[in-house]
Amino acid sequence: MAYRWFTVPTSARLGQRPEADDEAWIVNWRAWSIGFIADVIIEGEKQYCVRVNAFPLLYEFLNASVYMCANRSFDVEIGEGLWLRGAVSEGGIEIAISFEAGGRNDVLLQRNISASDTILFLALKTAEVASSLEKIGVDLEHYLSKFPVGVYRRGIA
Repeated sequence: MAYRWFTVPTSARLGQRPEADDEAWIVNWRAWSIGFIADVIIEGEKQYCVRVNAFPLLYEFLNASVYMCANRSFDVEIGEGLWLRGAVSEGGIEIAISFEAGGRNDVLLQRNISASDTILFLALKTAEVASSLEKIGVDLEHYLSKFPVGVYRRGIA
């Protein structure tokens, strides 16, 4: 697995409800956005593990790929106060994962990688989130057509 310093190994249905209940339970964006959780592991000087809403994370990565290609920068709201940001710097893209809350901004991890590696990183992390959801039986094509990425708005859960 590439870029092991940020991984999304697993997802789960909230409350461990059965796959058969998905269609009846997920009737609007709010229910859908909080209906699945993903485990995120960040390996810096310390290891950080956090559970976040899986579909907003997926949408954040999808949007970040577009912004990276268009602007050479991106912001991903991971969840629970964690942010992944990338911006142009000398020699590539400066990527930082930080915890932001109450006026604090604590950088947990920082890397400088090339622009092409950043695009690959975003694609692989998008695939990790998608794969973790598919492993638990989520029909991504169905839900992405039901709730298109273009209607996603950060902070609306």
